[in-house]
Amino acid sequence: MLARAQANHAKSGNADNVSFIEAQITFIPLEDDIADCIISNCVINLVPEAEKPAVFAEMARLLKPGGRVAISDILARKPFPKELRESFAAYVGCVAGCSLKEEYERLLTENGFCGKYSCPRYSHGLKLIGPDVVIVDTKSDLNVYINLGNEGKQEDGQAANCCSNTSSKASNSKREGIISTLAEIDLNEWAGKCFCRISLCR
Repeated sequence: MLARAQANHAKSGNADNVSFIEAQITFIPLEDDIADCIISNCVINLVPEAEKPAVFAEMARLLKPGGRVAISDILARKPFPKELRESFAAYVGCVAGCSLKEEYERLLTENGFCGKYSCPRYSHGLKLIGPDVVIVDTKSDLNVYINLGNEGKQEDGQAANCCSNTSSKASNSKREGIISTLAEIDLNEWAGKCFCRISLCR
């Protein structure tokens, strides 16, 4: 992804107000209070549970007071059974590592996030917590990852699931086995794609 971003930067004329840093999401080598906005797209659910508090603390450290966060992530609707939580197939499907909504809410409020925004498109799933923190369930169909894997192929022949990153025949075979296992699970029963847009208030 970093190489692709750098290539796109070069194609756009190497704008001098753009730079890239490769770092762990739990420790980003930037100074405090530097960011006006932080965007995260379906990444936090892949962070080990014990390290998730550090992710939210790092966002709070980097944001200026009043700075905004826009997060799209997979959140659990109810506690996962042990076999699903430990399922390699569910983890590769970007589901097994997701947190309960209540845990997300706690981590956000403990790190000083607040703010109320309207979201007409997903108003049916609007949920207010803490000092007006908003978490919206988009009601997206998570089983689409399974359907894409079964029906669609990327140009290089890879199964088009959310975590594909190699094109070897062995990896394709393993991925097809993972998709087959996921096909036995209704992902929407256990988790949903959620959106948060909030401010840091301190």
